[in-house]
Amino acid sequence: MKQHEYKIKQPYTFTGREWDKEIELYYYRARYYDPEVGRFVTRDPSLYLNVNPEIPYLLSTVIKKPQELALYTFVINNPIRFLDPFGLNNIGNYYFYAGGVWKEDTTFEAHLGQIVIIKVNNVNVLGTTIMIESNSGQSYQMILLPQQRHEFKFSKFGCEPTYWKFDISTQSDAFIVTYEIWSTWIPGMPPNR
Repeated sequence: MKQHEYKIKQPYTFTGREWDKEIELYYYRARYYDPEVGRFVTRDPSLYLNVNPEIPYLLSTVIKKPQELALYTFVINNPIRFLDPFGLNNIGNYYFYAGGVWKEDTTFEAHLGQIVIIKVNNVNVLGTTIMIESNSGQSYQMILLPQQRHEFKFSKFGCEPTYWKFDISTQSDAFIVTYEIWSTWIPGMPPNR
C-alpha cells in the first residue's frame, strides 16, 4: 500500500472508513478489513451469528451462490457494484439477517429496515403452498413446486429500524422450506432517521 503525504490529515480513506494506522487495517464498525489481503480479518458476524443450526437445509443456497455465504470477503469481491459500509454481508445493498428452516406455520418478528426480502426454497419432493402476511398490510400467497425458489419483497416508509411482524402459513401437509431474510437495515447498524 502506498503512503501519500497530504496537507490535511484525516483518518477516513477507502470507502469512507477509518484507517487504523497502529494495526494498518480499515475499521468497518463490525470488523476490520485488510487491504493487503483484500478481505476482512474476522468472520462476517451477520452470517456467523444468525444462521439457524439446521444448516444442512441451506446447502442448496451454498451450491448456487457460494460467494454470498463467504465469511471473510468484501462485497462478494465486487466493490464496483456493491457497498458494505458496516462490514456486514451485503448483496445489492441488502444485508443478511437470518436463515433457517420452516416446517410449520410460524410468526417472525424483528426490527429491520424499510425493505425486507424473504427468500424461500421448497426443499420437499412435493409441491407446497406458502402465505406470508406482514404488519404493513402486504401479503403474498403462492404454490412452490419442488426445489422452487422465490423471493417475497415487503416495504414500508419510515425510520430504520422499523418493527416488522410476519405470519407464515401453509395449507400443505408436506411443508419444508428454507428461508433467508435480507433487509436494508439490520441490528448493529446505526439508526437511519
